[in-house]
Amino acid sequence: RKPCIGLNSTPFEIVTSSGDMWNNADSFRFVYEPRTGDFDVKVQLEEMTSLRYYSKAGLMVRESLDADARNYHWVAYPANGADAFELAHRPVKNFGMEHVPEYEILQHIPYPNFWLRVRRQGSTFFFYRSTDGRNWIEVARHVPSPTYPNTIYFGMAVSAWSNAEGSAARARFRNYGDY
Repeated sequence: RKPCIGLNSTPFEIVTSSGDMWNNADSFRFVYEPRTGDFDVKVQLEEMTSLRYYSKAGLMVRESLDADARNYHWVAYPANGADAFELAHRPVKNFGMEHVPEYEILQHIPYPNFWLRVRRQGSTFFFYRSTDGRNWIEVARHVPSPTYPNTIYFGMAVSAWSNAEGSAARARFRNYGDY
């Protein structure tokens, strides 16, 4: 099955001056497609630039397109040049985000050789990272309670952490598609 977004090895940039993916509601740029049932999707995150500590770029799973929807975000963020990534979720609609306890912290992300992958099998979500798109390390697996609906919204998400003038975040993705 080909992805609805229609991306391939051509670089794809998302630029935004949005708020954040955190707290009780999100403000970010989301390039998404509906996904039904099980899936396994990967993307290469070649570059992430921003002046803000908590700007984010990566993959997102959303229960709905509401700003306060339950979701997972599996993202990189600049962290004042240290480069780190986080896996977090909103367990309840209109509730604050929480880190998924099982995830590891990686510093100094190896751009352009940084890959993210999310797999859904039944009600379980699996989160992976890679430096080559072939050899994967499972970072965490999580079962939301209650489980997500059969059809969710999935794609690439970018936030700037601030919508102040001059605070744009830019992420360059490549190789989005089914694994």
